[in-house]
Amino acid sequence: METAERDFLYFYNILNKLNQSFKGRDRFELSVGELGVIHVIEASEAKALHISQICELTGIARPSITPILRDLENRGLIRRITDSEDGRRYLVALTKKFYDSVEADEKQRMMLFKEFIEMLDKEELRTFSNIISCIDKIAEKYSEMK
Repeated sequence: METAERDFLYFYNILNKLNQSFKGRDRFELSVGELGVIHVIEASEAKALHISQICELTGIARPSITPILRDLENRGLIRRITDSEDGRRYLVALTKKFYDSVEADEKQRMMLFKEFIEMLDKEELRTFSNIISCIDKIAEKYSEMK
């Protein structure tokens, strides 16, 4: 194996381990369908959607969306709100518990990253900062190309 390929795999494995340690600290595990529902609600202008809108935006069929919504509601991550324009319909919105959990997870990730950074001496921190700066520049160029 060439040195460049070995260095790439070494670096990739380190970043993957770091990412897994951050990810593994999430307070709740979400399926792909649950993530899709949460994403479309959060991205909506009103921060609340009708079930039909959620189905349309996620591509999840109505029979399949029902258990997803029920599970999210049972875990306290979403709530139903009566539609003020049509009292027979309701909207689905994210709860304070969801936002509080996201905020707590972010704080926990930041503390973990701070602990990681504090383990580096001054020279290692300078090297790490330079590498992260290079990666950031590459990521910006890559996103501009898309």
